[in-house]
Amino acid sequence: MVSGSDDRSVRLWDARTCGQICLAEGHTDAVNCVAFCPDGSHVASASDDRVVKLWGVPDGLQIDTAQQIGHPGGAVVCVAYSPDGSKVVTGSSDKTVRTWEVKSGRQLTESKGHFGVVTAVAFSPCGRRLASCATDRALRVWDAATGVQEQVLEGHEGAVNSLAFEPKTGERIATVGEDCSIQLWELRGRQWVHVECLGHHKNPIKAVVFHPNGRHVVSVANETMRMWLLPRRHSPDPPQTVGGGLRLSMSGIPGSSTTVLGDFGPASGSGSSPTHERRRSDKSVMLGLSLPGAPPSLPSGSHDLRGHKGLINTVTFSPSGALVATASYDKTVRLWDAGSGATLQVLKGHSGVVNTVVWSPDGRLLASGSADETVRVWDASTGQTLHELSGHSNWVRAVAFSPGSNKLVSGSDAGEVRLWDLRTGTCLGECIGHSQWVRCVAWSPDDAHVASCSEDRTLRVWDPKHLKAIYTLDGHTETVVCMAYSPNGSMLASGSEDKSVRLWNALTGRLLADFRGHFGGITSVSFSPTSSLMLSASADKVVRVWDTKELKEAKVFNDSSSGAWGPDALLFTMSNGTGVIRLWDVPSIELLAEAYSTENVRDAAFSGTTVACSVVGLDNVVMYRVSVPARNARSTPRALAYAGAAAAMARPRRSTESAVMAGLGLSGGPTPTSVPTPTSVPTPSSGPASSTKGGEAMVARISMGMPAIRAGAVKSTRASMVLQLPTIRAGGGGVSPGKELLPVGDPSALVARSPLGAAALRLPPLGERQPFAAPLRPGEST
Repeated sequence: MVSGSDDRSVRLWDARTCGQICLAEGHTDAVNCVAFCPDGSHVASASDDRVVKLWGVPDGLQIDTAQQIGHPGGAVVCVAYSPDGSKVVTGSSDKTVRTWEVKSGRQLTESKGHFGVVTAVAFSPCGRRLASCATDRALRVWDAATGVQEQVLEGHEGAVNSLAFEPKTGERIATVGEDCSIQLWELRGRQWVHVECLGHHKNPIKAVVFHPNGRHVVSVANETMRMWLLPRRHSPDPPQTVGGGLRLSMSGIPGSSTTVLGDFGPASGSGSSPTHERRRSDKSVMLGLSLPGAPPSLPSGSHDLRGHKGLINTVTFSPSGALVATASYDKTVRLWDAGSGATLQVLKGHSGVVNTVVWSPDGRLLASGSADETVRVWDASTGQTLHELSGHSNWVRAVAFSPGSNKLVSGSDAGEVRLWDLRTGTCLGECIGHSQWVRCVAWSPDDAHVASCSEDRTLRVWDPKHLKAIYTLDGHTETVVCMAYSPNGSMLASGSEDKSVRLWNALTGRLLADFRGHFGGITSVSFSPTSSLMLSASADKVVRVWDTKELKEAKVFNDSSSGAWGPDALLFTMSNGTGVIRLWDVPSIELLAEAYSTENVRDAAFSGTTVACSVVGLDNVVMYRVSVPARNARSTPRALAYAGAAAAMARPRRSTESAVMAGLGLSGGPTPTSVPTPTSVPTPSSGPASSTKGGEAMVARISMGMPAIRAGAVKSTRASMVLQLPTIRAGGGGVSPGKELLPVGDPSALVARSPLGAAALRLPPLGERQPFAAPLRPGEST
């Protein structure tokens, strides 16, 4: 065996006795990687001192080459031999991959393309291909002879730490990364495709290796090693589970073709089943929202949007919420009907991965940025390409429309910020200043400025007319990942990997606040359109709400990976891991409803009535329609506040009957010409109605699709909504004397009156599936 250490040494060991054979010294800095030549005659070591050294076996003497093997621009992070041992490939923090002739040390190729530290390299078993992975989250495949890039594969949510070729055919690659996932890729024809996410560890995965038989993969994270049984190539059936290891999962996972064989971990974890298996996302009918304090129901997606043949990068709603646009690794943009889930358009034209797609403010146009270094502008109604905007020298990941929808700004991985005139399709110019990847771009609401943020740790505010930087906003100590303008354009918020959120005066560039509290890098920031609140989401799975007037923290949502502001003063938060969706009132930040959606969400969008989720490792979007609680009785006393607010309530999962629905709101129904004031308010019964005789209270449970109104329990339950009504005489033309329920000349509407106020009650026609609800707390009645 061979090992390398931070003590700058390389040591050879006898694998049978574990005794040290020799000590090789010569590096001047930490040794990052070691590799045996295939014939075992020598060893290569890569170091932070920027060189690769070769050592003889078993004497450990350094083998000199005519030319020094190394990277002058950065530490050598990884090294690997070709199958015949005549070449080595190296990866470096200078973001390049290089191949070398072993005998002479002569450089053969230099491959550029990564935008982060190259963490692992490998030759394919045939020696004709190279693969490399990096902190830029990408796996790249190269021609070993020329160094020319063949394909870029993206699917990890964080840095990719290790890769391995399948040893027999070389037509599969396994990768692992900081996102705790292990991904499988397969060569089909001339293209590499993503097969599936095999599963997850609880911690970032550091290494992966294939078994010589090609059917098993081992992944290592911290103190845990897991062995996986892979599916056969193109086999639709899951393999049989095979025992092994210290902790076993002996049952197959529905919807997955990969089985975990063993989980080799510390004894303290024994007895618990592995939690890394991929779970099937639910795809069924309507998303039910339970009342605060009640256990969330487990709903299913109202639509499962399928059609993409690659992972989905972006999900976004049109300004009206009627359409959904998705951007994918399959080089296409798709438009979907948010109501039916039907595919409306497939926008083809890009020759590379589509990284992002955005809507114009008027909803007529779409713009997409791609790995082919272009921006395309599309007509949303016809799907036709209006402009292909070329000029960037690297991947385009950030795009934004001007408020008037007639201009566009785009940012690339090369640090370029370009402005475009959409009336002519020409470039207005380039804003020069950023030195690294541009992560986000935005127009100010008044169309006067453009802002951008970058991996160079700065934000820049530009004058779009003169293409000059007005301000350079410094202060973040790591990559600035995201930013957003306030609705009136007076403030600019930024989030960084340094775990801070900063609030700036957008007109003067002055720092207003430096918000701290997150324990992970910031992933998104956004302003409420109806209040002075701002939210930030972080990798620590916490969403925080900040008051931009008081410059303080207003609310903390634990177990929430993402959040978005909706129309009508709503806030949406979601736990991407568990799929719990919650709706909050703004600005009170009171919980209105919560429910379960699909798990392992990668990206989520919220239109105010619909949630669209892309799932990690899958190429579909699951869409849920929510019944948004109406909050038009804010000033009503507590006793009637629940009657004035509407929310959809789900039946228990075991029930096949549709959710019980009804409607009660101050704005609904015809206005009665006269409403007599009752002399007393009847006291609700606390038990089930035992009679339906005149003058006695009964309970109506309105079930959609049911042929009639049925009697039921007086008290509300956590599974359904019940509404207490006085007895109505046959024919529906009147009510019992002394009761507060009055007819208004409309068989679908009634008016309820009490000393606390009046409200209209509209009953949905039988069989109508539009949701109405009047929520009651458990034990309450109205």
